[in-house]
Amino acid sequence: MHGAGHLRMRTSSWHGGSVPPPLKSAPLILPARSMFRDVRTLRWLCAVQFFVILVWMVLPALRGPAGDEIAPPASLPSGTASRIIGRTGDAVADTGLAAAEAMSRFGSLPPPRSPLFGQDPSLASNDTAGPVVEHDAAAKVPLSEMPDAVQKHLGQHAGLIGGYLAELPPSLVLGKMFQGILKPSDLRPYLLRASSPVAHDDITIATMITPERIPRLQALAATYPGPVSVTLYLDSTDRATTGSVLTSLLELRAADRNIAERVDLHLVVDPHPRQLNYWRNVARVFARSELVMQVDVDFALCTDLRAHVRGNPALLEPVLAGRKVYVVPAFEYVFDHNAEMNETRIVPASEFPTTKPDLVRAVRRGELAMFHASWWPGHGPTLYPSWLNISVATDADRAAAVYPVPDDKYSVHYEPYVVMRRDLAAWCDERFVGYGANKAACLYEVYLSGVEFAVLPDDWLIHQDHDYPATTRANERKFNHHLYNAYRAEQCVRYKRMRAAAAGQAALSDASLDTMDRECRDLVAQRRTHG
Repeated sequence: MHGAGHLRMRTSSWHGGSVPPPLKSAPLILPARSMFRDVRTLRWLCAVQFFVILVWMVLPALRGPAGDEIAPPASLPSGTASRIIGRTGDAVADTGLAAAEAMSRFGSLPPPRSPLFGQDPSLASNDTAGPVVEHDAAAKVPLSEMPDAVQKHLGQHAGLIGGYLAELPPSLVLGKMFQGILKPSDLRPYLLRASSPVAHDDITIATMITPERIPRLQALAATYPGPVSVTLYLDSTDRATTGSVLTSLLELRAADRNIAERVDLHLVVDPHPRQLNYWRNVARVFARSELVMQVDVDFALCTDLRAHVRGNPALLEPVLAGRKVYVVPAFEYVFDHNAEMNETRIVPASEFPTTKPDLVRAVRRGELAMFHASWWPGHGPTLYPSWLNISVATDADRAAAVYPVPDDKYSVHYEPYVVMRRDLAAWCDERFVGYGANKAACLYEVYLSGVEFAVLPDDWLIHQDHDYPATTRANERKFNHHLYNAYRAEQCVRYKRMRAAAAGQAALSDASLDTMDRECRDLVAQRRTHG
């Protein structure tokens, strides 16, 4: 009995893989021959031992994911909403699969594939060959140049990474992924998980909401036919609201097919409102497609952007390869600054123009204008006057009409809404809390790395009006302005070091070097001018 118990312990501690532990570590040891007078008894014991060792070797491969999967939120009883948050400090549900999913989406690591945890079927077409953090060839292990034994070992290792990551505590994994945030913070990925599979080349809208924006999320899911990844923030100091909001979410998911099938919702609960870049990163890292469009939920996408990009190889290939990000021009209705008039002139999303001729006419009449037109650096480099004059009749016209944002027009405050690879090296710096420079910080490194900003000729967004706390915005902008200057200097130093490390290699493209040199020189000149 002691040996059998020891066998079970050893089996549970081995998480599987293509190479079992050495046989010399088997837990059973043959008793001495002198203990048995009957040779037949000794032969019988040897046969039993052989059978037990065989079972010990193959049992892990036969274990399936049953019992390790996270229960779908839809299966929770309606009275359990108050238990969804649970103990403060737990990052996600107590399961290795959740940690593996979290890390498999950070740095393009492969999804979990060990015999113990299985593989998410929706990620099958999104598999990768190994742990690639950067797409640059210089950052990868050169397998073809390795000895055969090393190649074999690395190949086996690539298939086991998901299982290894699954053994890490979820709080540790998520704590490292989002180490720049204000803490404490309780993050629950996939609190609601979409039931529909996601194609690897689909475009996931990555957005964020607070409780009062839940109706906007419902409207987005009703109008956008693709996947949505959304971060919901709840204030941990308001426990009564937290319970009612989570109850409403469970009811909404049960009643709204669009939410149930296409929305992955991730919960953040903490006492730090407006950690906007943290919320953006959560929505992006847990998206389940290669492409994401980071956009605020207060915008309505007025065209079939998914079909325009996915249905046109000339548009799809550059963004999937990470060479381009696609800018989607953003507009807003022009209102009188009088608060009362502003309230009476809100245009419902159902009346937004859905054809470019209608949009152009609304702009010519002065009804619509570039989003935040009073701050040209924010969206002006998109060159709206040129964009309005472009007409598209065919897919070939659309691909040919895409144009780059000129370098001499680019501004470090440029913050368009873009379609991009989910795993581009540039993430939103989580030190930016509140308003001011937060979106610009999300995209500045994209520019510095040499990735091209290219403007789609016949897709657009329109802002749905809402109030902003003016005093709060002014204070946060002032602080973030100083932080942004420091952030830009940090990135210049970082890319200079990358350039030095890549001397004599093709690790940084010519475009990357050109933009980095120009921006860093401008930054130095600016600092000298302003002391």
